[in-house]
Amino acid sequence: MLFFDAHVHVGNFSVKQTEENSKLFAYAKYQKNSADKYHRLAVRKNISKAVCFPFPFCEISFSKQNQYVLDAAAKYPYLFLPFVLPDKTDMLEKNAGSFYGIKDHFYFDFHEKIDRMEVLDFAQQYNKVYIFHAHWKKWDERISLIAKNFPKLKVIVAHSARVAPFAASAQGSSFEDRLLEIKSLIPEALLENFYFETSTIRDPSSIRSLVNTFGSQHVLWGTDYPYYSNDGEDVYDEEIRCIQESQIDDESKERIFSGNFRDLFQKGECWIRHGTKDDAPALLEMTKTISREERKFLAYDKKEDLIRTQIKKGSHVLVAESQEGKIMGFLRFSDRYNDSVMIEEVYVDPQYRGQKVARKLVTSLVPAHSKSCAKSFANNQSIYHVFSSLGFSATPSPKGTMIAWEK
Repeated sequence: MLFFDAHVHVGNFSVKQTEENSKLFAYAKYQKNSADKYHRLAVRKNISKAVCFPFPFCEISFSKQNQYVLDAAAKYPYLFLPFVLPDKTDMLEKNAGSFYGIKDHFYFDFHEKIDRMEVLDFAQQYNKVYIFHAHWKKWDERISLIAKNFPKLKVIVAHSARVAPFAASAQGSSFEDRLLEIKSLIPEALLENFYFETSTIRDPSSIRSLVNTFGSQHVLWGTDYPYYSNDGEDVYDEEIRCIQESQIDDESKERIFSGNFRDLFQKGECWIRHGTKDDAPALLEMTKTISREERKFLAYDKKEDLIRTQIKKGSHVLVAESQEGKIMGFLRFSDRYNDSVMIEEVYVDPQYRGQKVARKLVTSLVPAHSKSCAKSFANNQSIYHVFSSLGFSATPSPKGTMIAWEK
């Protein structure tokens, strides 16, 4: 099963603890989560995609924090879907083509730079997803505001509008009752715009209530990583377990872990993600269809055991995936010294050729490394076109049969 995380904080800033802010959870429990650190974790935990946004800090300029997230996504485009903090509208417009949505938090309620209505209007106008965490007393107010004024806005309700981590809802109200109260605030015609994110629920019965109330097509899996790692527990193991033990059907689990994420963010396009162990059956089946000529171009027969082993491990493989979840092609790579990378094989299923899939695979890998290298047969015109068009320098072998590529 694929895992797409809809709630991850990334940042590498130092925040000064004060008597006032140390009472706020985000500050008291803050631990830096750099893009590189999270990337290593995601590969280890089989997280193929993650919505990432800054920590909710007001002391550091939103522009600076947002730029860190945008840079993280530029470096690892196959992993991160960047969301930004609600900066001034002109700053949002300037970077509109670089992010998927806006993350708003009740810590920002007293931030004098924010005009929330302008931010919401921008999000709707530019087709950005809006994820928000309201103060526990203002969930209803915010949901009503959005439902009444922004009928085309796609919205993620962080933590499923609960009062606090691991808490059901408000005092004197069950989680089921609370969900029904929230549902009553949203006109039926607009329910399709709202998604409820599961981070920190950690109660399988509450997940079941969420699905029963809104339908599994409105639930997104999230972790709020790196928060909520208590007593050495593994946040990802706990958040996965919560869904797995919720006694909902497998189709609903698949929607929550990945399907709804894909529907909301992929928007009909081919996207690139890191391969996982679960991709092995489809990838191994794809390798059986490689023609004799292409096996020669890939030197496949000489490396077959290594290729199959790495595919089975979900190691050093990127995959191109369609909106329907079909694997269109893959790229296998190996790490080299000094942060360089060797592109070993690029293969695209014949039915998906002509859609620049190979180009997307290569361009997704290159930014994370100081130097990218590859080798190809000189008469492999398809890969020649890909590498040359992307600005790789070509060095022919003495006999002219091979080309060494470098960027």
